[in-house]
Amino acid sequence: ARVEKRKEIVANYMNARLQLVDAFVADKLTRSTFLFGDKPCYADLAFFNAMGMLSCGLYEGVPVFSEIFANCPALKKLHNRVASYPSVKAFYDKENDNIRKFYLPQGPSSRL
Repeated sequence: ARVEKRKEIVANYMNARLQLVDAFVADKLTRSTFLFGDKPCYADLAFFNAMGMLSCGLYEGVPVFSEIFANCPALKKLHNRVASYPSVKAFYDKENDNIRKFYLPQGPSSRL
């Protein structure tokens, strides 16, 4: 029942809401490298973490990163900028567990 409910949420709710968030992020990124300036702040890291967790495969019935964010260019841009930021990149480069691949630039195209 949970998997079916997640699929329903993805189909009927999540995609439309992600488009709204993507438009908000797109507007912010026209003025700065990150949401609120030229360095990542808590909001950038929160988006980055949420995007990774949402698409990591922990939630059966939720598509992979490339599918979830296919129509969200600003969210993908933000994710890539945070993932490529030197201190964030250095942190994830030294980790080797499977979940860390969801925090790399471009995100993965597969599940855990």
